Amino acid sequence: MNFERRHSSLTPLFWMGVIVAADQLAKLAAATYLEPMRYIPIFGEYFRLTLTWNSGGAFGILAGQGSLLTALTVGVAVTILLVLLRGDLQSKQVVLGLAGIAGGAIGNLIDRLWLGRVVDYLDFGISPTLRWPTFNLADAAIVTGTALLLWRLLARGSTHEGMFHRL
Repeated sequence: MNFERRHSSLTPLFWMGVIVAADQLAKLAAATYLEPMRYIPIFGEYFRLTLTWNSGGAFGILAGQGSLLTALTVGVAVTILLVLLRGDLQSKQVVLGLAGIAGGAIGNLIDRLWLGRVVDYLDFGISPTLRWPTFNLADAAIVTGTALLLWRLLARGSTHEGMFHRL
């Protein structure tokens, strides 16, 4: 394995590690300092911190399906990790997108394996009753990573080669 290939493989692993570490530290702080279902306003009713426990997927989807979500998460994270290690990606957006998805998936997987549920704490809305489902940094990384991949895919157009080389 030459230096360039090794270096390109380590970069996404670094970003995955940063995402997992930041996610776990933020969740530890939320679980330590926030009281369940009692919020701390940061920017009025628009942004607040609220500790909730999520047994479902991102934004509460598939609540109560912990075993299925754990299996899917492991599959997604391993697949993305293998793609990233292969090092045949052609753009920074794809590398960062996949690293975001895998890092977020691993961050939430840690919660599922250790706690049986995921710690959520980011709470956005425009009133006490009109709110987005509470989420966490891992969920944000997954959504951002997916958006980067879609942006890259759409930016290339249908006449170009796919997002990946030699997959």
